[in-house]
Amino acid sequence: MKLQLQSRYTLLILSLVIIIVTILVSVLSLQFESISNKMTQSSVNKLEKQLLVQMEQRGTLALHILADNLANPIYQYDTESIYRLLKVVLSQPGVKYAMVYDDKGALIHDGKRSIPTFSHPMKDNFAQKIIPSTKLLIKKTNNLVWAKIKK
Repeated sequence: MKLQLQSRYTLLILSLVIIIVTILVSVLSLQFESISNKMTQSSVNKLEKQLLVQMEQRGTLALHILADNLANPIYQYDTESIYRLLKVVLSQPGVKYAMVYDDKGALIHDGKRSIPTFSHPMKDNFAQKIIPSTKLLIKKTNNLVWAKIKK
């Protein structure tokens, strides 16, 4: 059965419209996905920066409080008090370890009950900057924040 000319044109135009609409929907969905991914990545980056700033502020505050509270126990070589203070700091979320060093970089306490590395010097590169410094130093590496304050 042969279709009339008008029916053929109608089918042709209808199929072209369907193809064009399908192409436009595909392109728009890809563009929407791309924009959505960019917005998500932007939000993640901004949140990450804000969380790092907040972590740095919390760490700095904890560091100042700890430095103030450690003055007498260090002066009196009271390792039990130092251990208790470090234990409180280590119980905070996000704190992996806390160590107390003297002016020359020798370990006073590492937050453990026994201190097998007592008086061992710091050996990392950051230690070379920490020991002579008289101000707060902060170093960020692989989700770790190193901080030091000298009182």
